[in-house]
Amino acid sequence: MTISKFISKIFPNSRAEVVEQGAKQERKRRKDTKLVDLAHEALVRRAAGDRADLEALVKMGWPHVKRERFKSKVRKKVWDVVKEDFGCADAEMVDEITDSIVEVSEIDSYYKELFDKEEA
Repeated sequence: MTISKFISKIFPNSRAEVVEQGAKQERKRRKDTKLVDLAHEALVRRAAGDRADLEALVKMGWPHVKRERFKSKVRKKVWDVVKEDFGCADAEMVDEITDSIVEVSEIDSYYKELFDKEEA
């Protein structure tokens, strides 16, 4: 049983054409109005903000990340040398040596290349 037949039984005086015309107008009105997905809209706005923050971090933070990676390589090599030569190592001494080497390597590329090489 279609909706138009059901309505015509409820309202015997109305004609099926009028009901169908009203249904067509209602469908057209529903198509014209766009549904808004609130969760999607909120996530899109948040993602846009997060993307801007991430791009700013990459622009400003990448040199810092590279420096920290280099510093960890240097620290590992310094620990190895200090352990071999002195038997026991002081963390504060290793940090001071590492900081000095990193500062010098930022000025002189020879030291950067020397410590940046992977051991074979």
